[in-house]
Amino acid sequence: ATLAENSILSLKDQMMLIEWLGCVAMNPEMPQLGPENAQSALKLVSRLTRRYEIAEEFVKKGGLERMFSLQPSCFFEGHATLCAAIFRHCIEDPNTLLKAMEDEVRLNYFFLENSQKRSRFSEKTQS
Repeated sequence: ATLAENSILSLKDQMMLIEWLGCVAMNPEMPQLGPENAQSALKLVSRLTRRYEIAEEFVKKGGLERMFSLQPSCFFEGHATLCAAIFRHCIEDPNTLLKAMEDEVRLNYFFLENSQKRSRFSEKTQS
């Protein structure tokens, strides 16, 4: 189960929220949105679009176009990474997305484990 599926909001409420986020909050004519609010909106979109039905609704309502049309004044550190994750949620079917997420977790675990081994090795050689 995804985080969006474990939400206290019903599917209908999540659909209404994604429509509002896609149509109103990320309207390109709203430069007053600012980077902090844009980041909050995109994080919420990212969480909601993990559920494929909601990602489809986001696309149908023009959310992707609006997301890619945000004014530069709305950009923040990590903006491109967050947009790429949302885009990925929208274009990949659930099974492909699940496999990609599992692979990413394994890869990050592998790198973390290796960096800890290197750290311990360097501590031993410095002693």
